[in-house]
Amino acid sequence: MSNKLNELVSRYDKAVNNRSTWDATFDDVIFYTRPTREQVRETNTPGEVRTIELYDSTAAEATINLASNINSLITNQSSKWFELTTGNQELDNDIQMKEWLYNVSEIVDDTLENSNFYTQVHEMYLDLCSIGTGIMYVEEDDTKETDVRFQTMHIKEVVILEDKYGEVDTLFRKFEYTARQCEQRWKKLPSKIKAMIKSDRGDEVIEVIHVVLPSVDYVDNSKFRYASIWFDKECQHIFEEGGYNEFPYLTPRWLKNSNEVYGRSPAINNLPNIKTLNAMVETLLKTGQRIADPPVVTSPDFEEIDLTPGAHNFGDTQESFIKPIDLGANLPINMQLVQMYRDAINDAFMITRMQTIDKRQMTAEEVRARTAENLKVIGPVFGRLQNEFLTKLIKRTIGILVRAGKIPNPPMNINTISLKYLSPLARSQKASEAQSIQQTIGFAVSLAEIKPEILDNIDFDEALRNLADTFGTPPKILLDKKEVDATRAQKQQMAQQQQKMAMQMAQSEVAKNEGSTVKNMSEADRNINEMQMPEGA
Repeated sequence: MSNKLNELVSRYDKAVNNRSTWDATFDDVIFYTRPTREQVRETNTPGEVRTIELYDSTAAEATINLASNINSLITNQSSKWFELTTGNQELDNDIQMKEWLYNVSEIVDDTLENSNFYTQVHEMYLDLCSIGTGIMYVEEDDTKETDVRFQTMHIKEVVILEDKYGEVDTLFRKFEYTARQCEQRWKKLPSKIKAMIKSDRGDEVIEVIHVVLPSVDYVDNSKFRYASIWFDKECQHIFEEGGYNEFPYLTPRWLKNSNEVYGRSPAINNLPNIKTLNAMVETLLKTGQRIADPPVVTSPDFEEIDLTPGAHNFGDTQESFIKPIDLGANLPINMQLVQMYRDAINDAFMITRMQTIDKRQMTAEEVRARTAENLKVIGPVFGRLQNEFLTKLIKRTIGILVRAGKIPNPPMNINTISLKYLSPLARSQKASEAQSIQQTIGFAVSLAEIKPEILDNIDFDEALRNLADTFGTPPKILLDKKEVDATRAQKQQMAQQQQKMAMQMAQSEVAKNEGSTVKNMSEADRNINEMQMPEGA
C-alpha cells in the first residue's frame, strides 16, 4: 500500500470512529421519523416492514410537512428562486451585463428543471429535518440525458471532516459496486476483481471508497482545487485519481454545535418527547383494548367461558358469576396527555407556527404578511442553508455548464458571480423594505396636494428600481439608466424645439396681425380724408 493510500485509510478509519458516537442517535431518529429509510448500523431487506414497534406517526408526518414547507419556501419549483449578480453595482446596472446574467440564470434554472434535482432535493430535505445532515452529490451526467445529475446520499455511507472555518472540505463515501460494475467503470483493476470476473462471480459485491479532499492535502501543484480518489481498502488498490474544481458533495446541516461536525435537527432535539409519545400511545392502545375487552373474574364452577359477543354461559350453581375486572383506567386523561405531546412535537417541527398560505382565499397583503411570519420561524436556518447548500449548488452547476460549453461568454471581464435569492422566503426578507418605500411614496403623494414641491425629495427612478429588484422583475422590463437619460434628453430637446416653433409661430402671428392692423388703419385714415375733402376739390 502506498504512503498516500495509507494516509487516506488512516483518516477514513478515524473519521468513522468519530462518527460512531452518532450512529445510535441516527438510528433512533430514522426509526421514529423516517421508518422506511434504511438504518445506519443494520442492513435492511428491501420491502421489509419496519413499523411494527411504531405506534404513533406524529414525528414522521411532521418531518414530511417541514421538508415540504422548506422546499416550497426556498427552492420552489413553480417559481424562479435565484438570480445572478457580479457583486459590482456599476456592472450590474450595465444593460448588456444585466441581460447576460439573466440569461445565465435562465440556463441554470432550465438545467435544474430538466434534471432530477427537484426529486432529489426533497429527499435531502427529509434527511436534513430528521438526522440534521443532508448529503447531495452533484456530478456531470455521463449519459448525456442532462448536463447535471444529482443524488442524495445516505448518512450511513458518508463521513465528513471540516476545515479551520467549520466548512466541510473532506468527505469519504463507502458504497458497494459489483465486480462487473467495477470493470465497466475502471480499466485499472486489482487481480482479485479480475479473478472474480473470470470465474463468473461478477455480481459479487466490492466495497469502494470515494474521497474528495483539498488537493493540497493530497498532491501539490494540482490543476484541480479538490482531489478525487476512488479506492478499494481491502485490496489496497486505487481505481482512479482525478479532481474537481468545485466540491461535488453538498452537506448542509440544520443547526450545528461549534464542537461537532454533524448537524442537529428538530427530531434529534425533540427525541425524548418522540419516544415518550410512542410509548404512551402503545400504553393507550393496550388500555383501550382492556376497557373494550376487559379481563374477567369467575366463580370456580365454570370450566370454559365463551367471551364472544352475545354468548351464553351457564353455571352449575346459583352463586355462579362472571364479572369484568375494573382496572380503573381513565381514557380521556390519557388522550389529553397524548395530545399534549403531539402538540409539543409539532411545535418542535414548526408545524403549528408555519402558517399555511392559501393564495386563492387571501389578498396579496395577507400573503405577504403570512410569508413574513413564516420567515421569522425558518429564517435562522435559511442563512445556514444559503451558505452550505444553495450557493454551492448554483456555483457547482454553473461550473459544469461552463465546461460543457453551455454558458455564453460575458460581455466584459468579471472576477466572480454572486447569487441573489428570489425564493418566497428570500423575497419576504425584503418585503418590509418594499412596504416602507410604498408607504413613503403614498404619504408624499397625499402631502403633495397641499405642497406639490415636496415630491422633489423623492428619487422615483431609484424607488422603482429598488421595488423591481425586490419583486424579482426581469431586467428586460426596465431600460438601462443611460438609455433612460438619453430618452429623456431627446424628449427635452424635442420639447424645446416644439416650444421654440410655437414661439416663432406666435411671433409670426403677432407680426402678421400688426401688419394687418396698420393696413386697416391706413385705409381708414384714407377714407376719412376722402370724406373730409370739399366738393369740387
